Amino acid sequence: CYSLTSAFQWIEFAILPGIFTEYYGISSNYVTWTSTIYMATFIPLVFPATWLVDNTGLKNIALLGSGMNALGALVKCLALGPDSFWICFIGQTIAACAQCLILELPPKIASIWFPANQVSTATSLGVFGNQLGVALGFCIPPLIVTGPLTVFNKVADQLRILYYGLGAVTFLLFVLVFFTFADKPKKFANRASLRRSEIKTDELDQEGVLDSFKLYGQSLLRLMKDKAFVLLTLSYGLNVGVYYAISTLLNQVYRS
Repeated sequence: CYSLTSAFQWIEFAILPGIFTEYYGISSNYVTWTSTIYMATFIPLVFPATWLVDNTGLKNIALLGSGMNALGALVKCLALGPDSFWICFIGQTIAACAQCLILELPPKIASIWFPANQVSTATSLGVFGNQLGVALGFCIPPLIVTGPLTVFNKVADQLRILYYGLGAVTFLLFVLVFFTFADKPKKFANRASLRRSEIKTDELDQEGVLDSFKLYGQSLLRLMKDKAFVLLTLSYGLNVGVYYAISTLLNQVYRS
């Protein structure tokens, strides 16, 4: 669910560029950046995030990701004034940083909590939550923030509903993760996940955090030298880039 709200926050502004440019008195480029900031932060943060997911308990990562996601949404609750777009963008940036941790979790959770024959299905359902969040981000903000732009007080009230509602939902999800999310099952669902857990524990005990991070860097270098992996990364990056670009600019393209 917090993956859903993360994706929702990514697109909630880009789908209504006209409303936000008029209300905050900004150009459409700034609205586009509320979406682009998710991709801009992902590039440098994905590497430490991947290491954290591999070497830290799932609950810690889930708490950090859902906590930052909630914090970003709550910061935006302070951005109701027409001159407070900078506050809104700070909140959006915090939520964007959380995305790096949130997107890493579905395959990790599936591999630990589900039997080997159900891992693919569980992963796909986890990823589907993100896509559902994008769909809701396209649908819900236009239903709440309708204008008219000439009545600023009405727009402010509508934004209050959007911001406060999202802030409440994300904070509730953070609380649920804190109280209900378990780091790992009492009994591993498959042998592979049990073995990986034992290996990781032994490695951290023997090598320490710095050595573990060094080994992680070496594994990244080996991947960068693998031509097949590089080609796969480029092709996937092109597909995802086109998807994000179309989603971000869909409203502007449609209106033009």
